[in-house]
Amino acid sequence: MKILVCGVGAIGERHLGNLLSLGYNEISLFRTSNNPLRTVEGEFKTHSDLAIALADQPAVVFVCNPTSLHVDTIVQALDAGSHVFTEKPIATSSDH
Repeated sequence: MKILVCGVGAIGERHLGNLLSLGYNEISLFRTSNNPLRTVEGEFKTHSDLAIALADQPAVVFVCNPTSLHVDTIVQALDAGSHVFTEKPIATSSDH
């Protein structure tokens, strides 16, 4: 199963580590920085463009990027046909 983790800060790394420990290995990352991972080792396909990352057709997208980006990321992932797991809060306001 293809999985995309969007945002690989502390929470994203925690989810990434959990997914690896559960035996998932088709994991790619969407991130805008190139900082090294602090708690997880491994080589992962990494994208800096969400549309390109979603073109790989992940079955599940973990939304762990900053809250201000959650709604846009969720909408794009759902439009791409992926299931979505979102960190809370979903949005910074109810205007979305």
